[in-house]
Amino acid sequence: MTAALPAAPVYRYTLRRRGAVVYVGPEPPEPEPGSSCTRMEWLSGSGEWGGQWAEPEIVF
Repeated sequence: MTAALPAAPVYRYTLRRRGAVVYVGPEPPEPEPGSSCTRMEWLSGSGEWGGQWAEPEIVF
């Protein structure tokens, strides 16, 4: 029997332009002039929601 591979990480990307959030979603957005992007990984665990989001990390 073959061991199951671990699931791919689940990310939530947030794109901001001039401080305003313009995109939140699972796919990384394209860089735009004057924009910044962070992502958070879903960490499976216990509790009401079955996990939590990790601290955001800067993408660009």
